[in-house]
Amino acid sequence: MSGPVMADAWVRVVPSDAVSTGRQADRLVAGAAVLVGRYNNGKVWAISAKNSATGTEMFGGDVDEGDLTLKDPQWGTRYSLVNGAVVGKWCPSPPILGGLIGSIFPQQGVWVPQVREQGG
Repeated sequence: MSGPVMADAWVRVVPSDAVSTGRQADRLVAGAAVLVGRYNNGKVWAISAKNSATGTEMFGGDVDEGDLTLKDPQWGTRYSLVNGAVVGKWCPSPPILGGLIGSIFPQQGVWVPQVREQGG
């Protein structure tokens, strides 16, 4: 999945202590909305902060650490935290409306930026 074109440089999104285990934070970085979080094992993850169907926020979506996915709180689509691909059904909720949205907007993954943690 492609996303915003970024320079070959690391950009600080949030301080390390701003994202404790199981928490999320979203920021605008060089014009791209980025959602970051921390797994229970302490590692950090990042993904587009907007879903690919309607562009609504993914902040607060459930993270499945076994499948490494984030569930879009609006339409229920699960996105891979590894590569941004759709995992499972496209727009499965809410009933009827989710199916309608899923038929209007083509299935598409989201951008997953590289992430690292360094120097707090």
